[in-house]
Amino acid sequence: MSAKEGQEAQFLHTVTEIIEKNIQNDDFSIEQLCQELNLSRTHLHRKIKAATDLSTSLFIRKIRLEKAKELLEKTDHNISEIAYLTGNKSPQNFSKYFIETYGISPSAYRKKLKTSVQKKVDAITFDPKRTSASKWQKMGVAGLVLALMCILGFAGRQYFFPVKTNSNNLGSASSSIAILPFQGESRLEDDFLSEGIVEDILAKLMPFENIKVISKASTEQFKDTKKNIQQIGKRLEVQYVLTGKIRANKDLITIQVELIQVADQQLIWTKRYEQPKEELLAMQVVVAENIAKALNQTLDPKLKQRIERIPTSNSEAYTAFLRGRHLMRSRTQENLLKSLDQFLLALDLDPEFSEAYESIARAYHLMINLGYTTAQAEEFENFAEKNILKAIEFNRSNGTAYAILGNLYADQYRWEEAISAFNIALELSPKDALVNYWFSLKMRSIGDFDQALKYHQIASDLDPLHPVIHAGYVYTSALAGDFELANEILEKVEPIMINSFLFYFVKGNLLLRQGDFEGAIPNYEKALELNPSFKPSESDMMYSLGKLGQRQEVLDYLESLDQTRGIDCLRAAKAFMGLEEPDAALNSLKQAADFGVIDDDFLAEPIFASWRNHPIYLDILERYNLAPFADALEFDLN
Repeated sequence: MSAKEGQEAQFLHTVTEIIEKNIQNDDFSIEQLCQELNLSRTHLHRKIKAATDLSTSLFIRKIRLEKAKELLEKTDHNISEIAYLTGNKSPQNFSKYFIETYGISPSAYRKKLKTSVQKKVDAITFDPKRTSASKWQKMGVAGLVLALMCILGFAGRQYFFPVKTNSNNLGSASSSIAILPFQGESRLEDDFLSEGIVEDILAKLMPFENIKVISKASTEQFKDTKKNIQQIGKRLEVQYVLTGKIRANKDLITIQVELIQVADQQLIWTKRYEQPKEELLAMQVVVAENIAKALNQTLDPKLKQRIERIPTSNSEAYTAFLRGRHLMRSRTQENLLKSLDQFLLALDLDPEFSEAYESIARAYHLMINLGYTTAQAEEFENFAEKNILKAIEFNRSNGTAYAILGNLYADQYRWEEAISAFNIALELSPKDALVNYWFSLKMRSIGDFDQALKYHQIASDLDPLHPVIHAGYVYTSALAGDFELANEILEKVEPIMINSFLFYFVKGNLLLRQGDFEGAIPNYEKALELNPSFKPSESDMMYSLGKLGQRQEVLDYLESLDQTRGIDCLRAAKAFMGLEEPDAALNSLKQAADFGVIDDDFLAEPIFASWRNHPIYLDILERYNLAPFADALEFDLN
């Protein structure tokens, strides 16, 4: 046993002792367990999850059930007594959990104990159902996901060619709609609720083939706006706008919605809904279906089943989930950690809540990508993958979960699996702006500019006011050498991006790639003024300064880098290329690769393409699984 395994075993022994000490206390909570161990809920969950692959609530339940099993074997207590002795208030729930865990009811289990040991062994050995279940259990959820990819036909070279989806024809949608942020009477109390309601209604409208639904990131910009419906509709390029008001008290939620036609600001349809708080999810289904009907959409049985899916039957779990999602939007480390607490609370209340698992994975992935963790990056990556596979296990139609899985695989340079996961995501969620945007970035990473630009365009149509999506589109266009397209996009989005550092970064990058280094530098300086922590602006500026012969400034920059860090080695490589010192640049790239870091666009970056036949360059491509894509790329190296 390794030291780590020994520590985990000791930790689980301590936790088990505390739970067993409180086994009859049906009010014993996770908070009390945290106090006993002097750990936060998040830290406790991570440790238990890593050691057992169970949430804290499921681990506590497991200990209770194991004790119940022991009492069934060794005592004559009846089922109700055993339920109470193991901290289960409800004998019915106790029986339900026992069946879910052991595949047999408590009474049937006790009866079975009276048979001979040999008969029990025979029953297990020759029961075909048990054999089949064991096979799938060993395969695991990850295996099931890969099997699903194969069933859908994503095998061999097909991994690299996206499936045709309805998202390719968004312009043919018969209706287009934007749902504006709902107004709440009590801002502090209702904000996270109104945000969640709008987001979930949007999600329920997306599967309709003939409705183009604008992403929430764009509509959010019209919160508390003084613009009229025509101005908003024109900006978002939609035919209809839905507005709403929400009022929540202790017991009831009231929603008033209005569907308005943009062209003449005519009220098409209005409705008031009032339901108990625990019926909020069902109310969202009704609202979404009524909007679809008002837009003359048909609801076939398959679509109806998908629209009417309720993510959780536990209203408290849903509320915790919405709070967590609200916190996660800020992207700060503090709020990401707080969001994890809320998602874990949601899972404690409903251990089969797919969207809560998905959000946990997303939070861990964000913390890695935003640099909030370095020492724990691998651990967080594992947590993210385990949780996203759980999300898929409990909802095979969760397109966003497959997209996040694709992001995780891409981060590990598992390109075949990443593209396959995204193909499934696009089949399930063809009109999700982020899914399309993420996929465009993966296509760019493997050098498929045609596919990258195609999905950038789809994402841009669905989220017309999202600065990050537009910045990515401009950057890819410039990287692909389509400067006309890049300029066209930049000109179009300038009014909505003019105060964003990304606008100046991608404008500088566009000028750099056209050889206008003098024009690029002021844009990089402005980007750094607006966001000093965004270091790509600095390294690109150094490349430009090097090209202009300002050698000393670039050398001073190189001196400031810590080349024991992979990311700094990458920055050094670009600076050396500006100084036209390719050997030093290639050496820095090799150092970065040895640290486990390469440029996100290493293959697609024309600056590095002059080495395409160099052994070091080819070795990096091979190590990061990019070699199969290299032959298809053509660069103008003149």
